[in-house]
Amino acid sequence: MIELTNLSYQNESTDIIANVNLHIQAGEIVALCGESGSGKSTLLNIIGGLTPAIHGGQLTGERRIMGQSDMDQLFQTFAAKIGMVFQNPNSQFINPDVYSELAFAMENMGIERHEMQARIEQIVDLFEFDKLLYRPLTSLSGGQKQLVACMASMIMDPDLYLLDEPASNLDAKTVDKLTEQLLALKDKGKTMVIAEHRLFYLRPLVDRYIVMQDGQIVADIAATEFWQFSQKFQTKFQLRNLQRPQLALAENAISRESISLIQYQISHLNFHYPHRKLSLQLPQMFMDNQDVIGIVGDNGAGKSTLVQLLAGLLKQRTGEFKLNQEQLTRKSKIRYSFVVMQQVRMQLFFESVAKELSNGGKQQLDSKLVASLGLTDLLTRRPQSLSGGQQQLVAIATALSSNKRIILLDEPTSGLDYGTLVKLSEIIKQIRQRNVLIVIVSHDLDFINMTCSRVIELEHGQIKNVNRGNIND
Repeated sequence: MIELTNLSYQNESTDIIANVNLHIQAGEIVALCGESGSGKSTLLNIIGGLTPAIHGGQLTGERRIMGQSDMDQLFQTFAAKIGMVFQNPNSQFINPDVYSELAFAMENMGIERHEMQARIEQIVDLFEFDKLLYRPLTSLSGGQKQLVACMASMIMDPDLYLLDEPASNLDAKTVDKLTEQLLALKDKGKTMVIAEHRLFYLRPLVDRYIVMQDGQIVADIAATEFWQFSQKFQTKFQLRNLQRPQLALAENAISRESISLIQYQISHLNFHYPHRKLSLQLPQMFMDNQDVIGIVGDNGAGKSTLVQLLAGLLKQRTGEFKLNQEQLTRKSKIRYSFVVMQQVRMQLFFESVAKELSNGGKQQLDSKLVASLGLTDLLTRRPQSLSGGQQQLVAIATALSSNKRIILLDEPTSGLDYGTLVKLSEIIKQIRQRNVLIVIVSHDLDFINMTCSRVIELEHGQIKNVNRGNIND
């Protein structure tokens, strides 16, 4: 099915993939794992024919997919046989709404209208997505968009699936649904290559674990061996938690000494998008910088909407926002806050990482922060040429060095390996002691547990619960 022999890829004078040899049989399910920037997404794009055809660069070695080495011929003959899910689902959407996106590939392949309708009904029923079928894609949460990308890849029933972190923004219930459907595809003999940091949900699915480092394959491990010695491999390759994470703040202690208090209060907040039911209804919500604040909840619970309201990117229908008793307007919210959104690629503007981190040279580069996040060797690189995880780190570093009073991070750990996760957690707790209020929206409970001391859980646009960790006063 997939044969890569002595494969190397270079872009912008940088070696991204180096002498990779990989053979995957039809019906095999393979996980690509490893550090951020190790080449996982690039390898997927090479297998899928997008690199170098679209992304440029120089590819050497041999690549045969479904017996074809000519990628133009492959797409002409087998276009409907490959399903891809990108790390950033927005980059693969072509249509304005969910229904049109699901129908698009089938329309191009000339599938009959009644067959097309039957497939759409079946896939939305499997993922319980029928209530959102006619919604604009721009109105969906990050996790909901990710699920649409997964459904669009499955609806053509391809033989080969290339999935780039398909569960990174999904809540626990939706991860279970995705796993169930991937298992059904496995039973049908489909081939899958899944690049992923969150490995716990892949246990019943994957046959082999390929570990990448600096563009090379450093380990090829059968699933039985991988899980038998999982602790050894997790430590050796700095892999994320291999067990399903649960919210557990009890051991997370944060010092409250020498903090100049920043208090943020929301009162009588009501917000909804046009032609939709109420999205957020918060009679009272209180936050201060004595805690790193976490916000959790299912996809579509209102988490990202809340972040955009806090940042002044959206205007509430009713409600008051106060910072230390100062009534906040949209302009003052923007002045006081820095938000890192889910699609960080849209926030990177400059021609180099160094300029990005120094706001185009207007402020001093925080060399200590740059080094601690492993960005020093990337300073001359174009941000748009980096991996998704590296772009995430650049955007976060920009936020943390912005000297803003409020830092808002929406799914900041997408694309990050475990070692970087730990470093980022420690840095955030240090930054908080500079009298900064930090709010983190995430499905990543490992990161929430190690970073946050107060967690607000949203459900259907309302506060369901508030969890508190141990505090050292």
